[in-house]
Amino acid sequence: MTRAHSRERTAIMIWAAVLLVGIAYAILINDSDVYCEPADGSSNYGDFAWSVFPPGPTCTFNEAVHGFDEVRGPNPGMSIWLIALVVGAVLCVELLRRSRRSD
Repeated sequence: MTRAHSRERTAIMIWAAVLLVGIAYAILINDSDVYCEPADGSSNYGDFAWSVFPPGPTCTFNEAVHGFDEVRGPNPGMSIWLIALVVGAVLCVELLRRSRRSD
């Protein structure tokens, strides 16, 4: 295995790990009621939803149930993750193209 092939394989493995960590995080918060907990120990959870733009999870609280009106999220985590995936994919493709040209 050449040094170039090793770099390609490492870049693809890192990209796949970033992809899997992001997916695992999304599944975890999607299936967890605790994500929309208004305060520590409260049992009146907010309404969980996914925002498309900006991407990420949101929690909506209303006056009647929670005593306050608020929408929390999305935080920049999902946007950063998506940008990292795109940049990583472009990097992997470029490494593969360069390797094929040099072979």
